[in-house]
Amino acid sequence: MEHSSEEESEISDSEIDEYKDKIYAQLRAGKLKVQYGEKTFRCPFCLGKKKQDYNGKDLMQHASGIGVAPKRKARVRASHLALAEFVKNDLASSLEPSLKLAIVECKPPKKEEEKFVWPWMGILVNVPTDLKCANSVQEREDMLRSQLSRFRPYRVIVKLDSNGQIDHSIIKFAEDWTGLEDALAFEKHFIVEKYSKTDWNKINCRKDDLYGWLARSDDYDSPGTIGEHLRNIGVLKKISDREREGTDRRVAHYKRQMEEKNERLQELELKNNQNAMKLDRMMNDKDRLVQEHNEKKEKNANENILLDLATLKHKKADEELTQLVKKHKQEKEDAFKRRYKLEEDLISKQNLEMELAQLRGKLEVMKHMGAEADTTSKEVDKISEELKEKDEQLDAMDSTNQALIIVERRTNDELEQAKKELIKGLQQMSVTRSTIGVKRMGILDEKAFLAACKKKAANDVSKKAANYDLEGESTLLLAKWEHEITQPDWHPFKVIDVNGHEKEIVQEDDEKLQALKEEAGQEARDVVVKALLEMNEYNPSGRYAVPVLWNFKENRRAPLDEAVDYMLKQWKLNRTKKTYFG
Repeated sequence: MEHSSEEESEISDSEIDEYKDKIYAQLRAGKLKVQYGEKTFRCPFCLGKKKQDYNGKDLMQHASGIGVAPKRKARVRASHLALAEFVKNDLASSLEPSLKLAIVECKPPKKEEEKFVWPWMGILVNVPTDLKCANSVQEREDMLRSQLSRFRPYRVIVKLDSNGQIDHSIIKFAEDWTGLEDALAFEKHFIVEKYSKTDWNKINCRKDDLYGWLARSDDYDSPGTIGEHLRNIGVLKKISDREREGTDRRVAHYKRQMEEKNERLQELELKNNQNAMKLDRMMNDKDRLVQEHNEKKEKNANENILLDLATLKHKKADEELTQLVKKHKQEKEDAFKRRYKLEEDLISKQNLEMELAQLRGKLEVMKHMGAEADTTSKEVDKISEELKEKDEQLDAMDSTNQALIIVERRTNDELEQAKKELIKGLQQMSVTRSTIGVKRMGILDEKAFLAACKKKAANDVSKKAANYDLEGESTLLLAKWEHEITQPDWHPFKVIDVNGHEKEIVQEDDEKLQALKEEAGQEARDVVVKALLEMNEYNPSGRYAVPVLWNFKENRRAPLDEAVDYMLKQWKLNRTKKTYFG
């Protein structure tokens, strides 16, 4: 697409500003002469006209008038606009002050804004012959699109005439402002190469290459296939219309965004209010939890103090129990030794008494035989001497035995006291299940007694019909018999001989027991008899319940040494636990 023609050609309206700048540069460079005297000027573009000379004011009016005349050609208007600008900017210093004011205030009338076909489109005519030989319209469009790829065409449409030959092509560009820039670059290329619309409209234009331009209102309104096609696929719009549409779209878009943001803001405000309420509740809960924590902490501190005191008490009780156990074992060993020695001394005393009896008998025999011989006298003296020694030994042994008996009694008293302390300690221990413990002998089994009363009442039809108060009456009856078994003047026992040994048993025909059997049944009577037998066995003189060491696993009485061994074993197992005496 290269051209070599240098002849003057007409320009389009869109090229006026560019051509005006070119002429203005030539005027300033002096290539075109305007001033011919101090106050004489000529228009370099109207040299063949009748009037040649102008003063400054007239030249300004001449140039401005032709520059805005709509019927003048674009090239003529552009030249005179350049002359008016030259007179205004470069010759104003040589004019009178009154003329300067006129020149400054002289303005050309406002031009009407150009309209373009939208979407932005370019027009191609004079398609080369080789393109006409393509096999299909699609191939022809692809070839043109590839040839014009630097202008980024969105689509190329080839229109054929009635003979199937290419009449013209429409180049569609993007609908946005980038597409307009590409379309203007497309048109400028053909203007620079002098293959524009102006060049195509010349009578003697060349037919050697493509001609192209940007579709405007004159193309849109023109008759023929080009105008018809443009009217079918596009509309006329001004740049300001597109700007206004873009502005309206942006305003609508921003308005939608503002509405969406306002709705979002309202949602956020609602969530913020909800979160604030949640935060308030959380802060209140936090304050409450902190207060509860502090109270619990203070309570735990007090409990720890009590626990420390209980631990010290427990430790002291453990130490006392250990000392008690050791003391008991030592006393038990000492008592066993003393008992063994007493038994030995008793045997020795019995032997000594036998020897004394024998010596006294022998001495009496000798005295009756008389003192006939010296040997007999000597034997009597010897026996008397031995008898005296034996008597002294017997007296010493009696004294020793008496002292041992006193110690034994004192030891028994201490063991009994130790037994009481052990019972007291077991009663105070916080142990619910234990093999060795304390059982009160001589008390009524409340659970068994009440159950027997309820069983008897359930079988009594008369009591059912009279709305009998079973709970109240059973409780009163239990309290009555708890009092009866403690009365010392009531002794419902008799003594019988069993294998040569005396044994006390309950009298079956006792009036009170018979009355109880009649009122509450045999099972209630058996509960009372059991309590009476226990009291008669463990505390017959006092007639009140007494605590005794008991082996609950084997249901028997536990000896003191068995209870002590059990306590010591439990202490060793639980010495690290925080179980303590109350």
